[in-house]
Amino acid sequence: MYIRRTHTNNSATGERYFTYRLVKSERVGGCTRQSTLLNLGRHFAIEQDYWPTLCARVDEIMGCQLTLLPIDCPLAVEREAQRIAALLLARRGVTVTSPEPVSKTASPVADAPSVTNASAAPTAPVSDIQSVDVASLELHRPRSVGVEQLGLWQCSS
Repeated sequence: MYIRRTHTNNSATGERYFTYRLVKSERVGGCTRQSTLLNLGRHFAIEQDYWPTLCARVDEIMGCQLTLLPIDCPLAVEREAQRIAALLLARRGVTVTSPEPVSKTASPVADAPSVTNASAAPTAPVSDIQSVDVASLELHRPRSVGVEQLGLWQCSS
């Protein structure tokens, strides 16, 4: 996955400007095919030095797996990666109701699947016990179960 900058001409005025696209290359048979995943538009604000980091972060988010070493990137790049991943997930048909909060430090708890509970009070203390209506839970960005998790589950039962 990478970002491509292309020249575009306005047909009415003849003005020449740049547009940006998120492009994916894949090998099909014996040749390489490139497909545009997302048009990023004319006013793409991320500096070119951060494009590989942005693409790696989007790929990490779309992979829905925890990483061993988190990608260190500026807050603006992280926000753009979250926005692009949400657009790509919405295009796939995965429901994204609200973006996850952006944190500078990645932890297994922060990257765990998030669920929302409509009946829980937002100001309740962490140690407070709440009842949860299972029918009201929504899963955001579900992750697949890895081989390690299955092995741990099998050993504990």
